[in-house]
Amino acid sequence: MAGSGSTPAFEWRQAGADEYERKKGDKHLRTLFIHGARAVVRVATNNNDGHMNQWVNQLKERRGFNKTTVAVANKNARIIWSMLRNETGYQVV
Repeated sequence: MAGSGSTPAFEWRQAGADEYERKKGDKHLRTLFIHGARAVVRVATNNNDGHMNQWVNQLKERRGFNKTTVAVANKNARIIWSMLRNETGYQVV
């Protein structure tokens, strides 16, 4: 996920810098991951069946909408990377 630039970073690490370490990835790819994750979080709010929806709802209660969105984007990116690396299709757990 670091390659897409959506890993968390602390502002104190580079205080005063225009670009933080987390923003070094492909901006367009990062935007697509975030847009997709927002849709997942919104749909999961109305639907509590399935492992992913339950995880999203629990995380949203603890951390809020925006942090949950980034967590879902990160999870989706790791799933996609694994599928590409192992040359496998998506498998619902």
